Amino acid sequence: MPSQSTDSSRHGRVVHTLNGDSRVDEPSRLNRYQRTLVMGAGVAVSFVLVLLTGVVLKSTVTDYVEDRYTDFALRQTHAAETQLWSSG
Repeated sequence: MPSQSTDSSRHGRVVHTLNGDSRVDEPSRLNRYQRTLVMGAGVAVSFVLVLLTGVVLKSTVTDYVEDRYTDFALRQTHAAETQLWSSG
């Protein structure tokens, strides 16, 4: 528009009108809020995924250890029964 000029600033576009008023351009302000929201949501989703991965890994390791202990206990019981029958 011929009645307005714009200056680029660090925080957004400043629009100067013919009567000397200046204001921050609303789309640049909204763009900044949108970027902040998207980055914040990305951090939150990443954090949730890391927590979920940790819970799944802990569950997997716990199940593996439990299975190994069950196998060990069965082998010990079998060995004790075999020793009992062979000595008697």
